[in-house]
Amino acid sequence: MTSPEGKNLHLEIRFTGSPPPEVIWFRGSNRIVPNNTHKITVTVNFSSLDIQEAYVEDSGSYTVIVRNIAGEATSVCQVIIEPFYSSPGDEVSQASAELEAIAPQFVQKLPPTKDVPEGTRVRLDCVLIGHPEPEVIWFKNEKPIKESQDIQLLFEGDRCTLIIREAIPADDGLFKCAAQNPHGLAESTCKLHVEPVSEMSDASVTEEAAPRFTQSLRDQHVKSGQRVCLQCRVQGHPLPTVTWYRDNRVLESSTDFQITAFADVHSLTIPEVFDEDSGNYTVKATNRAGEANCLAKLTVEPPPEDVMDKKKVSRRELAPVSQTPPEFGRLFQDVTAKPGDAVTFECAVTGSPKPKVTWQFNGEPLVSQDYITTMDGDKYRLTVPEVFDEDAGRFSLTAENPSGKATCSALLTVAPPLPLIPAPSQTVRKTTPVSTDLLDGYPSWSESEITQTVTKTERTVSRIFTSEERYLSSGGESHHSTTITTE
Repeated sequence: MTSPEGKNLHLEIRFTGSPPPEVIWFRGSNRIVPNNTHKITVTVNFSSLDIQEAYVEDSGSYTVIVRNIAGEATSVCQVIIEPFYSSPGDEVSQASAELEAIAPQFVQKLPPTKDVPEGTRVRLDCVLIGHPEPEVIWFKNEKPIKESQDIQLLFEGDRCTLIIREAIPADDGLFKCAAQNPHGLAESTCKLHVEPVSEMSDASVTEEAAPRFTQSLRDQHVKSGQRVCLQCRVQGHPLPTVTWYRDNRVLESSTDFQITAFADVHSLTIPEVFDEDSGNYTVKATNRAGEANCLAKLTVEPPPEDVMDKKKVSRRELAPVSQTPPEFGRLFQDVTAKPGDAVTFECAVTGSPKPKVTWQFNGEPLVSQDYITTMDGDKYRLTVPEVFDEDAGRFSLTAENPSGKATCSALLTVAPPLPLIPAPSQTVRKTTPVSTDLLDGYPSWSESEITQTVTKTERTVSRIFTSEERYLSSGGESHHSTTITTE
C-alpha cells in the first residue's frame, strides 16, 4: 500500500470468531497502542488503524493479529509513505530566479506554540525560499540541534522538518529554525511544552474525573436488513460504567444487540436492523465523580410491504414483556455410580427473559473438557461420559435473569470397586429329622429338602432341592426330612 506523506493512513480488517476475539496491531515487531497519533477501532467483526498524518518514518510492515481461545489469524500489509517534494512548478520558478538574489524568507512558519503529551511524536514543519539556497540550522534554547536516534532532521525541497520520535519532558523549550544565505537571515520559532505522564497519572490517582465523551455517537439513516454499528469513546477516573439504552430502556448484549468495549471505545452492533429498531439510542457513562450521556437517532427505512410481512416475525420486538424469575420444572437427583459408568444430570428451567445458565462443580465454575453440557429448549444436561473417583462431588446449575436466581444441585457418589474375594471352602452340616411318622411300620421321608448357598464375589445364589422318597412298611407311614446347607 502506498500513501502520500502528510495524509491520513487507514488500514482495516474484517473477521469472525466465537468467543469474540482480541485484536492486536503491530508495526514491525512493536505493538501499536492507541494514542494521539494512532487511533484503533475495534467492533464485533471489524477493526481499523488510523494515522492522522502519515510520514516517511511510518513506512514499514503492519501486522494485525486476531485471536481467541480457539486459535488466531494474522494479516500483514506493507505500507510505503511517499515523501513530500516541491512541485515541478516550484523548481521552474526557482530556476527562473537563478539570476536573482533572494534573501531567505519563510512562506510557512512554525506554529508559535505546541502542547503534546509525553510519549507522543512531535513534528515541526516550515517552508522557506531563498537564493542561493540558504543554510538551515535548528536550535533548541539557542543551542544547535544535531540529528540523533531521538531527533530526525528532514530537508525536502523548500520544506524543513524536525521530528522528535517520542517526546519527553526534557524536550520542553524554544525551538528555532534559522535560514541564512549571503543576502540575509530568517528565523521562525515554536515553544514546545510536553505534559509529563507522571503528572497526569498522579492527578488521575488523587483527583477523580467525571466521565467525558471524546467521540460522540452520530445519527444514522439506514435501510432495513443492513448492519449498523453505533460507537463512542468515553474517558473518566475511575473507569466509567457504560450502559446502553433504546428509548430509555436498558439494552442487554445479545445476538441481536452486540455490546462490546475495548479500552475507551464502546460499541453497539446490530447485525441486521429492522424498522422496529428505529429510535433514540443513549449511552450513559457513570462513575463516582459524575455521569455523562450521549444520544443518537437511528432511522431504519422500512422494506417493501411484501418483504416486511415476511420479516415481522423474524425477531421479537423490544416491547416490554412480563418478567418472571427462573423456576425449575424438573430437578436432577443424587446419583451413585461405579467407576467407568456414564452419568447424566438433566433439569428443566424456565424464566423471562430467558435465564443465563452456568454449571458448577463443588461450588466452582465447571471448566473441565471431560464433561459435556447441552441445551435443548428449556432442558439442560450435563454428561460425564466415564466416571472416575475424582468426579465425586456436588454438581450444580444456576439460572439467573434480572428477576431472580435459582439453583439446582445433586451429589455424585462414586462407589468403590468390588473386591475379588475367593470362594470359601464348602461345609456340610446335617441335622436330625424334624419329624418321623410310620407308614405301615416303615419309616418314610415324605419330603427331603436340600438347601445349597453359593457365595462368589458378593453374589448369593440359593437353590432348593426337594426330593420325595416313600418307603412302605407294615404298621404305618413315616415322614423324615434332612436339610443340607452348603456355605
